[in-house]
Amino acid sequence: MSSAGSGGPAAGSISAIAERAGVTRLTVYRHFPDDTALFDACSAHWLAGQIPPAPDTWAAIPDAAERLRTGLADLYRFYRDGQTMLTNIYRDKAAIPEAHRDGIDQRDAAFADVLATPFDGPAARRALVRALIGHAISFWTWRSLCVDQRVPEADAVEAMVGLVLQAAQR
Repeated sequence: MSSAGSGGPAAGSISAIAERAGVTRLTVYRHFPDDTALFDACSAHWLAGQIPPAPDTWAAIPDAAERLRTGLADLYRFYRDGQTMLTNIYRDKAAIPEAHRDGIDQRDAAFADVLATPFDGPAARRALVRALIGHAISFWTWRSLCVDQRVPEADAVEAMVGLVLQAAQR
């Protein structure tokens, strides 16, 4: 059995965490009374070593294409830097505490909203642009393009920007 960092939340167990830490299960439970407390601590520990995306920086860019390009490059860098953990988290999303699942969904929606804001046009076109941005910011889109297909990140960003801009101009 593995800990969440190496095998993901679905493969993790209190016994595996206790064994890896060299303590008893009871000690783990004393410090982390439930899954949410344990996941909070693990998330905070992991995030402390990361450079998170900066949507406030993206929001300051008025040009829609440049905002999208900057935001995607920032997200794709974050995905690359945290690839192992993020693969586990997104793969095992159903196994993580509900509050964290909701937080991931809300964060991703907020990222997409920041990137979609400068686009205008008819409602149907805005909905398509928003959906394509949602696809472009997906961890799984990045992973498919940059890891599975070995597309360089800069090219993946440009491909997604081009896709969104084409839809926006239709």
